Amino acid sequence: MLPCRSSSVDDLIDGLGKSFEAEFDFSKEAQYLRTCASNLPPSMRTRVTIPLPIDGAHPSAPLGKSLCTKRVLTMERVAGEPIKRRLRRAYEAYARRQGMSLTELQAQLSEQARADPERFARMASAKPFSEALTTAYAGVLSMLGMEPPLNGPAIVRLLCRVHARQIFVDGVFNSDPHAGNVLVEADGKLGLVDYGACAELTHAQRRALARLIVAICDGDDDGVLDACSDFGFTSVKMDRVYMLAYAQICFHRGYNMADMRRVGVPSDVGMAQLDLWLAKRDTLERFEGSVAQVQRCIFVLLGLAQELGAGGVSIARMWRPHAKRYLASHPE
Repeated sequence: MLPCRSSSVDDLIDGLGKSFEAEFDFSKEAQYLRTCASNLPPSMRTRVTIPLPIDGAHPSAPLGKSLCTKRVLTMERVAGEPIKRRLRRAYEAYARRQGMSLTELQAQLSEQARADPERFARMASAKPFSEALTTAYAGVLSMLGMEPPLNGPAIVRLLCRVHARQIFVDGVFNSDPHAGNVLVEADGKLGLVDYGACAELTHAQRRALARLIVAICDGDDDGVLDACSDFGFTSVKMDRVYMLAYAQICFHRGYNMADMRRVGVPSDVGMAQLDLWLAKRDTLERFEGSVAQVQRCIFVLLGLAQELGAGGVSIARMWRPHAKRYLASHPE
């Protein structure tokens, strides 16, 4: 959590509060579902399903009456299994092969992470298997009669495409695409549900975010600082190392020590000490609700990538082509 002034906390809570209001008002979620489903281009509808709400505009609505209210959400059924459930089954099978329960396996991994956090950070930052290699491995397991693993790299890449389009083209996006909200259908399509945590970005916000994404990927540190300020992310002193470090963490690939060294964090500051070291240099002054929602989306996608064995990805790099297209089509 970034250390920040009380005024910036108030702004952040106000922005997130609007999102939480939508999460507990199913009539608003129904509107977001319809908007995001309608915005999907034909090229994505062959690989992604966003279920429509059974509202007054849905052909299944009885006598044109909506089945969605502030407290009730009725939507089309997505015939798929949540990634979270599929992964749990895989972890349970792995634990059995190791002669332990899933709880024991989780405890063992937690202890290893506490004992050597730097090693776990390096593992999390390691380059994942390619989509092609994962597909080949899945084919071998299928031939052996074993359940093939999910193609983590392919799923993450597709989800990044979907969310980049929602952000840069539509201006309306879901900030919470976690493993329980992504379903895998029998034909391999992804079903995306739970659109209560949606947010909207103005063109000015999208332009600033696009500049930030491109600057991060290009190693343009001055451009990163300028874009952060325009996007609504500033600190009290605008300390260069502080701002660049958190820009990398929030909008690139999370806590990656190679990124930290590049922007000026000393080599003797490890992941466990990083937040405290940065807090001594500066304090967050402004972190607008829209910034928090985009950052939340990126962190959730990074977390999902870790769960799928596709860690080490950069959301900024995956979003860069979309950001470039937005900047080209919306000149300043």
